[in-house]
Amino acid sequence: MLRLLCLLAVTSVVVDAYRRVCYHTNWSQYRQTPAKFFPENIESQLCTHIIYAFATLNGNHLKAYEWNDESTPWSKGLYERFNDIKKQNPTLKTLLAVGGWNMGSAPFTRLVANDQNRRDFATDTVKFLRTHKFDGLDIDWEYPGNRGSPPQDKQNFLELVKITRQTFDADAAASGQPRLLLSAAVAAGKTTIDTAYDIPQLIKYLDMINLMSYDLHGSFEDHTGHNSPLKAGPMDVGNDALLNMEWASLEYVRRGAPKSMLNIGMPLYGRSFTLKDPNNNGLNAPARGGGNAGHFTREKGFLAYYEICKMIPSSTKHIIQGEEVPYIVQGDQWVGYDDKDSLRKKVDFIKKEQFGGVMVWDLALDDFSGSCGEGKYPLLTAINNELSGVVNTNPQTPVPVNTQSPVPTTTVVTVPPKTNTPVHVTSGSQASTTASHTLSATNNFKCAGRSPAFYPSPSDCAKYYICAGGNAFEVACTSGLYFNPSSSFCDWPRNVHCNISKPQFSGTPAVTQRPIVVMTTRPPMTNAPVTIKPLQTAQPAVNTPQPTNAPQTSAPATNNNNICVGKNDGYFLDPQDCGFFYQCSFGLAFHEPCPPGLSFNVNMKALVTNAYRRVCYHSNWSQYRTIPGKFLPESIDASLCTHVIYAFATLNGNHLKAFEWNDESTAWSKGMYERFNAMKTQNPSVKTMLAVGGWNMGSAPFTRIAASDASRQDFATDAVKFLRTHNFDGLDFDWEYPANRGSPPQDKQNFVALVKKTRETFDAEAQTSGKPRLLLSAATGAGKDKIASAYDFPQLIKYLDMINMMSYDLHGSFEDKTGHNSPLKAGPMDVGDDIYLNVEWAAHEYVRRGVPKSMLNIGMPLYGRSFTLKDRNNNGLNAPVRGGGNAGRYTGEKGFLAYYEICKMIPSSTKHIIQGEEVPYIVQGDQWVGYDDKESLRKKVDFVKQEQFGGVMVWDLALDDFTGSCGEGKYPLLTEINRELRSGSPAPVTNPTNAPATTQAPVNTQPPVVTQAPVVTQAPVNTQPPVVTQAPVVTQAPVNTQPPVVTQAPATNAPVTSAPVTSAPNAHHTVSTTNHFNCASQSTGFYPSPADCSKYFICAGGAAFEVACTSGLQFNPTSLFCDWPKNVNCNSRPASVVTTMSPSTNAPSTSKPLQTAQPAVNTPPPTNAPTPWVQPTNAPQTAAPQTNAPASSTAAPTQAPQWTNPPHQPQPPANFCSGKTDGIHSDPSDCGFFYECASGLEFHERCSPGTVFNDKSLNCDYPQHVPKCAGSGK
Repeated sequence: MLRLLCLLAVTSVVVDAYRRVCYHTNWSQYRQTPAKFFPENIESQLCTHIIYAFATLNGNHLKAYEWNDESTPWSKGLYERFNDIKKQNPTLKTLLAVGGWNMGSAPFTRLVANDQNRRDFATDTVKFLRTHKFDGLDIDWEYPGNRGSPPQDKQNFLELVKITRQTFDADAAASGQPRLLLSAAVAAGKTTIDTAYDIPQLIKYLDMINLMSYDLHGSFEDHTGHNSPLKAGPMDVGNDALLNMEWASLEYVRRGAPKSMLNIGMPLYGRSFTLKDPNNNGLNAPARGGGNAGHFTREKGFLAYYEICKMIPSSTKHIIQGEEVPYIVQGDQWVGYDDKDSLRKKVDFIKKEQFGGVMVWDLALDDFSGSCGEGKYPLLTAINNELSGVVNTNPQTPVPVNTQSPVPTTTVVTVPPKTNTPVHVTSGSQASTTASHTLSATNNFKCAGRSPAFYPSPSDCAKYYICAGGNAFEVACTSGLYFNPSSSFCDWPRNVHCNISKPQFSGTPAVTQRPIVVMTTRPPMTNAPVTIKPLQTAQPAVNTPQPTNAPQTSAPATNNNNICVGKNDGYFLDPQDCGFFYQCSFGLAFHEPCPPGLSFNVNMKALVTNAYRRVCYHSNWSQYRTIPGKFLPESIDASLCTHVIYAFATLNGNHLKAFEWNDESTAWSKGMYERFNAMKTQNPSVKTMLAVGGWNMGSAPFTRIAASDASRQDFATDAVKFLRTHNFDGLDFDWEYPANRGSPPQDKQNFVALVKKTRETFDAEAQTSGKPRLLLSAATGAGKDKIASAYDFPQLIKYLDMINMMSYDLHGSFEDKTGHNSPLKAGPMDVGDDIYLNVEWAAHEYVRRGVPKSMLNIGMPLYGRSFTLKDRNNNGLNAPVRGGGNAGRYTGEKGFLAYYEICKMIPSSTKHIIQGEEVPYIVQGDQWVGYDDKESLRKKVDFVKQEQFGGVMVWDLALDDFTGSCGEGKYPLLTEINRELRSGSPAPVTNPTNAPATTQAPVNTQPPVVTQAPVVTQAPVNTQPPVVTQAPVVTQAPVNTQPPVVTQAPATNAPVTSAPVTSAPNAHHTVSTTNHFNCASQSTGFYPSPADCSKYFICAGGAAFEVACTSGLQFNPTSLFCDWPKNVNCNSRPASVVTTMSPSTNAPSTSKPLQTAQPAVNTPPPTNAPTPWVQPTNAPQTAAPQTNAPASSTAAPTQAPQWTNPPHQPQPPANFCSGKTDGIHSDPSDCGFFYECASGLEFHERCSPGTVFNDKSLNCDYPQHVPKCAGSGK
């Protein structure tokens, strides 16, 4: 007990720290990579306060300066992204700076001129700061009483500060929120200090003062000088003796500023000069002006440290005597700057004089990427280390400094650097079992007041702590994995949101840890394809299906472990059984079964059955619609499509180019391409393609690339690279149209040549890389004139995998009469050329011109075309119109309406069916809207099936009622198409002679592999609808935690025991106190359960904590790890056997899928997955690890269980977000959790350990700031 008390005393020591105030500039986003800097580049642990510079003024009100400072319905603004860093460091304070050098004095002078203006400013400022979640305001007026500002502004500035502080105080009292902070950035020059600041009065209202003790010399002078000397040197005479940090800071003290209020400014940049004479290069040497502009900062006389550090090795370095700062000379360039040594001296000065802290300008100018080999943020890290009194031996990892108290003190506690507890992991096929899992208490983490559980390390992504009995036990994940707080397991880094400086690693992560299994014969790893997420556990993974929508796999047969040696990655026939195949990946073999009744096709490397393609387009501009019309890749239900095509890319010369600003990922954000292709983790069978072109791009760019063989080859070669880089499975040409819209007649043949060259390049790349061949399709017109003039079908079909016929937009507001945009057939009122404008004629015309039916996807619109009638009483087909109908509220285009806009009109409109055309329209006043509904689409699908076409294509996903706003469920039209396609068996498809063979997709859970021959392999109809979150994503989209549908439980070879069968351990990693084991006389450590081979106990502080091994494993007392039963001599103790588990309520939604140590089991489909059309199939079975005991099979449960909730995570109320506005809401049942509501969907999220949700600030905060949650902090 004494030892425990001592431990608590040590861990509860408060390390007094200094403020570390860091400025962030919103214009640093415009620098070129790698100097481009965004909020996501900020390392929040290095600062106690971060100030966003700058806002400007619009009259008396704050106004965002940059175009992307504020969030919009279609994008997350820099303010929001900046304040998101508080989620990683809840103690951090963020402020907004107004002003700056460029804004000058005039706007401030007008603002402070009278009391009314000042009060108006202060009132509006509270609203602005609260709206954007800043913690305070920094006034950066450069300078009162200077630069055109009249002398009385010295007093007016004081009045402004006073009124602002009083308003902040009143707001805090009224709202109950923490008071907004107030600071000011002030000058260091004597003249400005004299004329600008009434320091004795200002200190009554400011929380802190940021002294700009830099830019004291620069290229505005005619001689060299350092921009931030620490002290005056022997060569400083006259006023130069006052231009240094020491004089300025002590002058503020002499004028009445408390030392504790002052943050002393330090530059993370340098000032440069061009010498008149390179040989006269000392201090005060004559200069011709500013030095050369930096490659990235692009300003003469100014260089970021990341530009300077690259110059140092080839320059001559000098230290200025007395000033204690360095400069370098390189030819005629003279650069004064600060390095780690000079900054340490400045920090020592601050500590000696007991100032309140440091301030740096600015984060984007340090070597934040570590490009010079000193680690990331070398200057700011040196400042932190010197403030804390720590010598940091690892430049990559800054030593943490306590950020809770911004008020300095004379005492600085030295924090020794932490040492990593070594964790020994043995591997290999004949690994020893002698490794020992040592357990020792640590003072690196405070467990006092915490419940027994697993907690992430605050300083290392790859470590976590077990709290038990008030003691902390440090554990490291296996190399390459990070601890995932959502699941309490070690996990792949891509599944873990961790902004701590991350250890570098390479290769494939080993078996996950907690505890570690030491293998004796072979590692117990899940034999899943590497393209699927790994089983994420803190205990060893076993050969069980994963809780994702991935195809389930069985372990490779023992005698075929080497089948993939020497083979390329890909799919290969099982030579012993046609019903099985191998997937080879990185030399590993994964044995997979075909569904019942199917065999593996060696030539096609895919499974063969009959089904239809469902090709869905996604438009990248749908992100800009307002909620609820906003549509993002996360809104896609990937189970409804076999192929999803991203529209559109454009062309830059002969090369593909992303069109939207956020299509491609950047260092600070996940792009739309990446988010779009992430759907393949939910449905591995879906194929994603990129469409290039579209109506708006027109013909001219295509005409140029198709003009010569060289340009075509250049395009094709680059397209392969572009598609592979962004993880697309193919390309869709949407040239609208060859030999039309300014395109010359020869482009009909040039288009064939372009398609041919692209296909040949795709084939060659597949042969070389061993990857599945990239798919190739084309979107083609349905009008008679386009079909005749644009497409040489007998040639095109040799190279295309499929053709997407755009059988819509056949009528529209471009005509002077009403007409349906996509009739199924010609009606009695269709005369002249109108008889060709329908789905039936166009589809048959393609066939007549040589297109195999199996290659055609028949286009269907998920939108309507509208008209404004000339006479609302004349409202039938072909009625005269005045133009397009009213623009939709969300789509915003005249003559065009999404189905989710139309379905809201239907109840108050008159509905008609057009005879013969078999499609509906509605009339509402003078508005005429032709559209497709579920009934008309069923008829179109029946036509597709009757004629044996290859599939359907829809434009576009964002236009269906994807949120279910009209009460028909989500995606009512596309769901109906799927249902009708599944309603009866399609007739066999016959491939015409000389046409490329097209194989329809299997109804199957296994992803096909696209053949490298000219054979079209269609994606399977996935019978396991994945869980898709419909809500838009802010940074990274929340993924619903519902487990996948598994139609048949895998048979498990469980060991036979004589003891009664017990229930399975919880699916989440839990630690719970128990009285089943007596730890009173035991030392701290791990102990086997005397009653159950699969359980063990942790003894800590005299208390016992029970832990269960992953299902199928037993606790090994020799290694103190969970291990294979054959390695554990445990004949006297029973082991838990998984049988049936009673279904629980739905797990709460979080930002990541539930990651469990348990095998996947049968679960009912989630409610948000459209499943009525799905016909169940037998899921591939997965073999359990074999044991020495006789095996017996357990029966599949009659009712599918679901995974239980994570530990300490409360069960959410049903439909929590129903009726609530989009945004953040507190969890009424647990202070440690909160909800994010978006479009009626709920995402349940937890605060970081030790913090609770503050429903006033809408952020996670310390419990002491949230009275109702005092004592919490789970």
